[in-house]
Amino acid sequence: MPARKARIDAPLVATNAVLSGAAPWALPLALRAVLMQPDGWRHLPQRFGFLPRISAPQRGRIWLHAAGPGEVTGAAPVIRALLARRPGADLVVSSYEEPGLRMAQRLFPDARARFFLPFDFLPLVRLAVARVRPTLCVLMETELWPNFLWTLARRGVPVAVINGQISDTAFRRARRFRGFYRWMLGHLAITCAQSAEEAERFCALGQPADRLLTVGSVKFDGLQQPNETVRERLREDLQLRADEPLLVAGSTHAGEEVLVLAAFTVLRRRIPGLRVLIAPRDRTRAGDVAALTARASYSVCRRSAPQPGVAVVVLDTMGELASAFGLGAVGFVGGSLVPVGGHNLLEPLAWGRPVVFGPHVQSFKEIADAVLAAGLGRQVSSAPALTKALAAYFESPELLSEVAARAPEFLRRHAGATERTVAALLPLLANGVVAR
Repeated sequence: MPARKARIDAPLVATNAVLSGAAPWALPLALRAVLMQPDGWRHLPQRFGFLPRISAPQRGRIWLHAAGPGEVTGAAPVIRALLARRPGADLVVSSYEEPGLRMAQRLFPDARARFFLPFDFLPLVRLAVARVRPTLCVLMETELWPNFLWTLARRGVPVAVINGQISDTAFRRARRFRGFYRWMLGHLAITCAQSAEEAERFCALGQPADRLLTVGSVKFDGLQQPNETVRERLREDLQLRADEPLLVAGSTHAGEEVLVLAAFTVLRRRIPGLRVLIAPRDRTRAGDVAALTARASYSVCRRSAPQPGVAVVVLDTMGELASAFGLGAVGFVGGSLVPVGGHNLLEPLAWGRPVVFGPHVQSFKEIADAVLAAGLGRQVSSAPALTKALAAYFESPELLSEVAARAPEFLRRHAGATERTVAALLPLLANGVVAR
């Protein structure tokens, strides 16, 4: 993609004028959010564009930006396949969250650098791009930052959105500013949308149709294969019997644990010996979840300090939730009973376990619809409905067996988005120029 003619677009001027005017009150809030994260002070320079200096790429450099750990995980199969098809190219990864960077460390240990994306203010973004010098920028889902997009396009660096989606709420808001979104989307070289509906939304906001592809969700391909060894080690550490009934509630947010415990209280009267493993999305909340459980008069322990026979285990470690779903008979996926947008609904299904989730699954709408259509899960909107859905599975071995038998074929049928996405990205990586 050739570098764009040097000029300042009117939407860019307006964007930075608004940012400058809002800075006196917005910057302190942004800094507070940064400093509340682990090692926030240490990473603060990165938020202002002072990224690690990296030598110039020899055969291309991919800059992956993903909002958090779920997005990093979802992008992993695409990035690995892209690097395998372009030997010699290297990778840098940015995120907004410390957990996202930790996940990048696990999944991409050979990446040249991992860092926080700077605040989207033009001087900071220009400094960051000059230090990174990417050949191709890959944005997971819908990470549209105007100064970032303009700076990359101005330097001739192609930008691609993969696993593209726009939630119902975001789409309603974006339509009010269609002209601005048309300007932003015009800087994208290509968008690989999850579905035809998502592609239509990008098109309705001004994305040129010849830069849109419908490829499916790469999260079907990025699903971790069940690891029996990790699961059994976890079972042994927690002293769980193979026949012991267990509910796994993963990626929960504040306000959801109390609903899970309310359902657990009712279920325990009907299912003798039932236990629950709760994995808060933010591990720093593990203490709060344990305290909440203790106030509900249940014995509780943390995964990092297991105790035999407790009713509730709080998973406070990283990287074990996918295996933990294999311990339970049913999986509940959080971020869905509160307005967060949901998390990966496929992890329980990888073990052949049914998945239960709430109404707020905007970030996984296509997957949620597919799961419900296939009869592999249930959507609920309250604690009583959650109790009813969980009881239906726990009390029906036949239903559990049916889900276990059908889940593998469901996952296979929806695979393949990775290869289609990589085929679209390869020409961009070959034709991109190194940012200067």
